Amino acid sequence: MDRLSVRRFSSRAEAERHYLALVDSEAEAARYVSPAQEAVYRLKLAEAAQGSGPMVEAEATATDADVITVCQRIKRARTRWEKRAGTIEEARIAAKADIRRSDTPADMHRALTRFRNAL
Repeated sequence: MDRLSVRRFSSRAEAERHYLALVDSEAEAARYVSPAQEAVYRLKLAEAAQGSGPMVEAEATATDADVITVCQRIKRARTRWEKRAGTIEEARIAAKADIRRSDTPADMHRALTRFRNAL
């Protein structure tokens, strides 16, 4: 749960910049995958698209599954990730629009809270 504290901004513009930056930062954190892990995911997806490869075969062996099943799992995982990334981006855009329309920093904070809850 967020603990509310009073923070004074020198202007509405300063408050807006603060809350817009928080939205961007939290969206980035929600989407974050390390560069090394992203490289592995891309390689596995390429192998799954081809129907096999060393990483797919290693996963099939490790999970006692057939290669086709592993390829399907990898493709489904990518589809879920793409949907999740889209949901995060949609929420980010909506939150930033809400912040820009807000009259007060308290309204901006509420928009940020709605965004966090949407994640």
